Amino acid sequence: VENSTGPIPATPALHQRTGRTGHGCLAHGSGDDPSGSKDDEFYAQSGEAIRTLREDYPQLLEKSLTWGIYREDIGLIDETQSFGRNPGHVVASGIKEYKRCQKWLRTAASILFSHSEVQVQRIWSPLGTSGTRTIKVRWSIIGKLRLVGSITEEAHVDGISEDKLDNRGFIYQHTFTD
Repeated sequence: VENSTGPIPATPALHQRTGRTGHGCLAHGSGDDPSGSKDDEFYAQSGEAIRTLREDYPQLLEKSLTWGIYREDIGLIDETQSFGRNPGHVVASGIKEYKRCQKWLRTAASILFSHSEVQVQRIWSPLGTSGTRTIKVRWSIIGKLRLVGSITEEAHVDGISEDKLDNRGFIYQHTFTD
């Protein structure tokens, strides 16, 4: 896992919450520095979000996402010009609508494709010029379209998703482009 300045370090707090073990170091400061603990929590949670996205994306069209990395007030934004809408269209507002959209996506994929695969090309965490922390995912969907008779056609869709993180490392906005 990396961000624009290098690997995102694991923290002991993450290991305590998830039960995962491994080599980790504190993100900033020592345990005696109270200001460091806020950064530690952010890096632990954002690292958990990156790991979860890496695990969830390949099965995006087959099973429900892991919801613990998202805030209740998450927004889903479409930055494409799809379906005759202008970029920046709010598709879902709140976790219930976001879950509904993800369920709709799985249903549509099962109707359209006899077989589909989601591939994660890259995940990175740049620090935006505005100071906004994000996680970006470059992904591809490859699927065999269900057509009449024995005609089969393969569909290929590439995209980039950007997840904005709050100061605790939870995702509050998911934007898709391309």
